[in-house]
Amino acid sequence: MLHVINLDGANARLADVVAGHRRHLHPAGIGLTRFRACDRAEADALRIPGGITPVEKACFVSHARCLRQAVRDGAMPWIVEDDVVFGASTVQRVRSALQALDGRPWDILFTDTQLTDVHAVVDLFRAWRGIGDSGRTRLLDLTGMAWIGASSYLVNPASVPRLLACIEAARSLDLAWDIWLKVVAGQAGFTCLSVFPFATTTAGLPSQVQSDPVAAQVAWWAAFGRMTWEHADADALDALFARLGQPDDPHARGLGRIVAAMSAMDSGCPGSGTG
Repeated sequence: MLHVINLDGANARLADVVAGHRRHLHPAGIGLTRFRACDRAEADALRIPGGITPVEKACFVSHARCLRQAVRDGAMPWIVEDDVVFGASTVQRVRSALQALDGRPWDILFTDTQLTDVHAVVDLFRAWRGIGDSGRTRLLDLTGMAWIGASSYLVNPASVPRLLACIEAARSLDLAWDIWLKVVAGQAGFTCLSVFPFATTTAGLPSQVQSDPVAAQVAWWAAFGRMTWEHADADALDALFARLGQPDDPHARGLGRIVAAMSAMDSGCPGSGTG
């Protein structure tokens, strides 16, 4: 069962998710239910202590409440935010990942994530190139990696009580939901994995949570997932990078060109020579 967290009034965002579900997930027997997100006013009224913004607190509360509701529904919780995008291979990749687990301990399985370390991005880019068009799906162990993002994830039903206990123990909210998940995973020993190549991506819509400077930074982290999304459109990618612009640092721009050229040479792409 897919649980879509959606603010009242955000009808267009919900409609896009419903359309994607109807096309790609419904034929596979995956249901969908909308979960009403907590808004800023409600978060303010709850008077929850902590250093994150009221909007971030609302997001945290929304995910926590959605998880509790999903458990009552009985099926394996698959929780998504309303900017998630599905593709023709989403179900196949998620099923392949679950089959690959086959008794392996796991707690949270992300269908995509955002890596925030340049070394990990380059390594994963090479791995993605290596997979190519083979259709193979692998599990990416997020332990010890720098990552953010919780736009789409499944929770092992056996892990839900322990995760809910960690939520109940959080008396002060000082970390956004996705960062809190990462920290708690390290502290409590949760195993977080990601489907790779990613089974979903995000629509690149304006953030409903982050401030402009933070959202701009997150947009760059999310760009890798958009670029390696197997259903990515070349024109859309060009438009995305045009919107993101270029870094002000000329050395950073130069490094980007060097890494791009080396990556092209690794893959034997035409035009990657030194002429």
